[in-house]
Amino acid sequence: MTSDSTDTTGGDRRTFMKGMGTLAAVGMLAGCQALQDAGAGADDVEPVEDADELPEEEMTFAHLAPPNIGNHNHRSAVTFQEYMENRSDGRFTVNISPAGELGSSTELVEQTMDDSLEVAAGLAEGHIAPFYPDINVYADPYAFPSIEVAQHVMDAEFGDELRADMEAELGVKVIGWHDNGGFRNYFTGGPRIETLEDFEGLTFRNMQIEAHQEITRALGATPEPIDWTELYEALDQGVVDGAEGSLPLFILGNFEEVQEFMILDGHVWSYIWIFASEGWFDGLHPRYQAMVREAGIWASVDARKVNAVARDRGAEYVEDHGVEIYDPPLDTVETFREATQEPVREIIRDQMDNPEKIEDMTQAIDDAIEGLGFDQY
Repeated sequence: MTSDSTDTTGGDRRTFMKGMGTLAAVGMLAGCQALQDAGAGADDVEPVEDADELPEEEMTFAHLAPPNIGNHNHRSAVTFQEYMENRSDGRFTVNISPAGELGSSTELVEQTMDDSLEVAAGLAEGHIAPFYPDINVYADPYAFPSIEVAQHVMDAEFGDELRADMEAELGVKVIGWHDNGGFRNYFTGGPRIETLEDFEGLTFRNMQIEAHQEITRALGATPEPIDWTELYEALDQGVVDGAEGSLPLFILGNFEEVQEFMILDGHVWSYIWIFASEGWFDGLHPRYQAMVREAGIWASVDARKVNAVARDRGAEYVEDHGVEIYDPPLDTVETFREATQEPVREIIRDQMDNPEKIEDMTQAIDDAIEGLGFDQY
């Protein structure tokens, strides 16, 4: 590891970062250090002094995950609910609608855009890309060298600008953002993947996002879009050889029951966004507007904590259930990056309204490495 390992191609960055270990379980959300320093949980905050003067409000918080507190999407919903109801002394009611009760991911995005749903969560890049093409920017393969750097980039200036642009384009308020379990990895029902050649002839489920599918193609395999709700059965029946996703999502789907192998290649950093209806938000009492933004931050912090715990304990859990986990050497990951980055970037540029964001993000990654002090190793 050397102090000049900050090559903008991503290969050397990953080399020195991978050996660093985890510096922090949860990344900092920009501008919200005071909330984290407070030390209180969202379930024991004190109500505001003038809560009895606030109007009564009722709203719905919808997401796609099962109502399991161990899932980051449901944890964010429960945290948001606890914060709003406790802070308002019960005058602000939050109804949680889990498991896609109010519609698919696409429908939830549309409902917040047309002000028929107050808050929607669990929205990943594949759900947002049809409405906001620039979200493809962080589908750049093998771009982020660590969880800490990825969180820092999205919490700082680059992330601020991306969220402001997304709000302007979609007509929503982005009140929360957290990792979708972390880095996405490939897993299979048996075939081992140790080299680039091992991808040949395999079929993998991908999200409905062209950039992710092109990563699979560039590696030599075939992508197959399958809805999340149908994935377990597809893997169990061998419709596809495998899929890709983060370790926490692997556990959420109980895929250890039908999969045998996972390679920790970390090809994409995946993110989740929490959208609020702009019309609903703008119509709230100013005190409630502030509370909603605070609740969104608390929700994001708790979701990150849930994912950090799942990553920390997940590998041992799935290995105990018979799944072999392979952590490839850095030179192998570099061959994956070399095979995928240019063809995927070409697709990203074609789909984005502002392709210069790719270079902006690359610079933000380098700045994060320097700012976090990793360039000293």
